[in-house]
Amino acid sequence: MPDKGIFYDIGANVGYMCIELVHSMPLATSFAFEAQAELAKALKISIETNNLSPRIRLFEAALGDVQGSAELAHFAHDGHASLISNEKLQYTKTKRATSVTVYTIDDLAANNLILPPDLIKIDVEGSEASVLNGGLDDLRNAKPNIAFECSTLGHFGNVREVLSTSGSYTFFHALGSCRPLTKVDIKTFIQKGSKIDILAVEKTRLDQLPAAFKEALCKG
Repeated sequence: MPDKGIFYDIGANVGYMCIELVHSMPLATSFAFEAQAELAKALKISIETNNLSPRIRLFEAALGDVQGSAELAHFAHDGHASLISNEKLQYTKTKRATSVTVYTIDDLAANNLILPPDLIKIDVEGSEASVLNGGLDDLRNAKPNIAFECSTLGHFGNVREVLSTSGSYTFFHALGSCRPLTKVDIKTFIQKGSKIDILAVEKTRLDQLPAAFKEALCKG
């Protein structure tokens, strides 16, 4: 990300990512989105305590493909939540559901409430494609790098399909090998039951990659 870059922290939780980023990049700005009230409150306190406003601008809301409101399912076994109510029903039950505000990236951008991103981190428990679908204009114009967690082949396929309409993206294994991912790689990781962290890089930003990714790209 450039020194004066713009970072979207979508599913910001208590703000570890956005706070660490603006501390390490003093000229960067982050727009943080967290729909869970308890987590958003903790992030707000951290922003105030560290004097990071307005470099971190917090929206206590979810992002999706339609602006309005939605039911957010909170899971019984941890502090995660999803707009997809059956996202983790294979091994847990939701403990409650709350109504949350949902914005779209494009609506926020059109109203000048956010700036075009250089880097997006999405951790929204399965609704990554919906978030990106709500920001197609922003994505096509900015062509940001996008980091996301993938737990199923369906999730990856949905994200890849959305991004295919926004630019020419290469997908990297974001931890460990830093190498470009193939369909075989994705299938192998998912079959093992492991989540995989993925970095999607648009071709116009490939030359900005850290050395480890560049080397892996050349070897591939």
